[in-house]
Amino acid sequence: MKSILITVSVLIGSINLIVAQNKPWRGAMGFTLGTNQYNGELGNDFYRLSQINPLFGLNYEHYVSRRFNIEGRLWMGNWGYDLTDSTRFGANVFTTQLIGKVKLRNSDDPIWMPYAFGGVGLHLMSNWSLEDNDGNPIYNATNGDALNSNDFNRWIGVLPVGLGVQFKLSDRVFLNVDETFTLTGEKGWDGIVNNSMDQMLTHSIGIAFGLFGWNDTGHDSVGDKMDK
Repeated sequence: MKSILITVSVLIGSINLIVAQNKPWRGAMGFTLGTNQYNGELGNDFYRLSQINPLFGLNYEHYVSRRFNIEGRLWMGNWGYDLTDSTRFGANVFTTQLIGKVKLRNSDDPIWMPYAFGGVGLHLMSNWSLEDNDGNPIYNATNGDALNSNDFNRWIGVLPVGLGVQFKLSDRVFLNVDETFTLTGEKGWDGIVNNSMDQMLTHSIGIAFGLFGWNDTGHDSVGDKMDK
């Protein structure tokens, strides 16, 4: 009986040591790959992946509490739609965003963590164009207003919201999968002006690397934040 108790104690101690070494990081730097999709008067490409508008980005995420993180994003990519028989538009998009993540599990160091997020941002649109099916520029919106690319190549405010999940690949490496819906608050990017706003949906996947481990004044391989 005594030997069994000793064995169980050793196993419990080993498990505690493993858990203790898997401490969270105060920050994480990573990169993101994805695609932007369009929904508007020309059509709806959400979740169809019939057209790829690639993006690449850098992210920094900072731990605030067990249930909340903040993240900064710098992304660049394309946005457009050219699946109709008559009209196509496109633009390059550079975006900077500051978002807050609400973690949906009450744990400091889970293997996987779902989260919801929302925030504010700015889009810089450039190289905007609107063409017919033969590649000729279109200079008039559906309401008769003249279209000038300079009217679109500018900064606009956006509201990104979405859902995601983070998977822990190792003590320091994490995989993030996000769905970001971006409300631009404007219409007419596709040359059709009515009461509907043009919408963007971004599918993204990224790798993040933990930075800035917690202080360990006890020198016990357990960060001060995790010490009891």
